[in-house]
Amino acid sequence: MRRINNKARPDVQYIGIDIEPEFCRYWERHGGVNLRFEVSDARTYEFENASLILCEFTVQFVRPMDKAALLKRFYDGLVDGGALIIAEKTLAETPRLQETLNSQYLDHKRGAGFSAEQILDRDRALHGQMITWTEAELRVALQAAGFRELTPFWRRGLFVGYLALK
Repeated sequence: MRRINNKARPDVQYIGIDIEPEFCRYWERHGGVNLRFEVSDARTYEFENASLILCEFTVQFVRPMDKAALLKRFYDGLVDGGALIIAEKTLAETPRLQETLNSQYLDHKRGAGFSAEQILDRDRALHGQMITWTEAELRVALQAAGFRELTPFWRRGLFVGYLALK
């Protein structure tokens, strides 16, 4: 994580939110002059007059019944012409593709030095906590929230990043 350089735009206020207090303490070490952090739930946070909302690997941990409302909350909180940058883990379109990409991801983790026990422990910890969409479902949800211009800008296996404009 890089320190935010806000010297170029002293008129801009950066706000970071996280539901977990532990994470906010971590992010505060990387902040700058115009950056503040709040412990808050994005599902109820009042986004307003935002030019950019960055949402990294968050929606996948939101209850299915709240996902669409969260994306709509992002859309409504943006100024006209504002942008949402969102990155999520997704499901493959078919079980066969899902298995292939999961195997590739597990191989990547093993190659990165994680033990089989660490990988299994992480999988158990996330079981039931992470409910992912297919990329097609993510696109439809973004469009349903009001975003009309969107494009993927990053992809790695089952992970995808989108730029969505209001």
